[in-house]
Amino acid sequence: MTGRLCEIDIDDCESAPCQNGGRCIDQLGGFLCDCNQTGFSGSYCQHNINECDSNPCSNGAECVDKINDYQCKCYPGYTGKNCEEDIDECESNPCQHSGKCLQRSNVTLYYLHNYSKNLPAIFSQPFSFENASGYECICVPGTVGKNCEININECDSSPCKNGNCIDGIGNYTCECEPGFEGAHCETDIDECLKYKPCVHGTCLDGRNNYNCDCDELWGGKNCSVRLTGCVNEPCLNGGGCIPYLENETQHKFNCSCKQGFQGMTCDTVTTMSLAANSLLIVNTSRDEGYDIQLRFKTTLPNGILAFGNGATSYILVLNNGRLNLHSALLNRWEGVFIGSGLNESKWQKVFVAINSSHLVLSANEEQTIYPINSYEGL
Repeated sequence: MTGRLCEIDIDDCESAPCQNGGRCIDQLGGFLCDCNQTGFSGSYCQHNINECDSNPCSNGAECVDKINDYQCKCYPGYTGKNCEEDIDECESNPCQHSGKCLQRSNVTLYYLHNYSKNLPAIFSQPFSFENASGYECICVPGTVGKNCEININECDSSPCKNGNCIDGIGNYTCECEPGFEGAHCETDIDECLKYKPCVHGTCLDGRNNYNCDCDELWGGKNCSVRLTGCVNEPCLNGGGCIPYLENETQHKFNCSCKQGFQGMTCDTVTTMSLAANSLLIVNTSRDEGYDIQLRFKTTLPNGILAFGNGATSYILVLNNGRLNLHSALLNRWEGVFIGSGLNESKWQKVFVAINSSHLVLSANEEQTIYPINSYEGL
């Protein structure tokens, strides 16, 4: 106080004793520093209050003291004023193909690793905030990759034996070709056993098919049609009739002709009879060569069978049951012999062929070839 009567109060705040923004409050005979909201304390607000002393930062963050404030330096994966918010890296569903997303910041998983073989290897290590950022994917079978983005193609091993492989997630499906079944199309469907289609015949299984070996007088795909092609006995001269079905609707037949007959109904005679003093004369004037075939049946051991006139003439005879051919083209006066017992009243098959260099003679299954003189100019 001052003044003659001490009536004047001296302003003790006039010297600004309060530091660091503290508000000075004058009082009688002194002052008071109000340090509120300044971050400082003390009679003069001279002491800095360390806001980090209360450990405001969570999740291992470093606290940096400031004037009336603090800053938390968060580890990756955390945010907020006090790093109290754990960023959910799984929120965006990064794991594809139904993979399960696990946050690295989930402390519980580090304790469960010893009890589960399915957890990623990172959870086998002690938990640390340095490694807590990010996520791990547990992929479903058949997928791999950081985000389970790679679908393993189970069809690469060609598991489908007789069908098309359709790849799935951790599996595959076989789309079987017609006629096959089974998980891998490995089973050939036995249509004979499954459908028993042959009504009057024996069933032969095939690939997605079957064939019926029909009983006599039955035809059609399933041997269900009685054959009527031979009802009118169309085959003549003792020929055998074989009925069949064409296009499942048309009844037809084939004739098995006896020797000496041919044609659709065995109506054409192919044999002729010769008297004892008769023979077959063949024109042999063709320059490029020729061949003849004939069949005969006789009981006579000797006789003339055929005579070829012209430039390449020959005579074909039976000589004691053997076939004997004489020709000026041969260098053999006795001719060519082949066969034996050709007069035993059985059908004999004879073939003669002559060209510019060789003569071929055969009787049934026996054959001989001889060089000949050139017939050019004869």
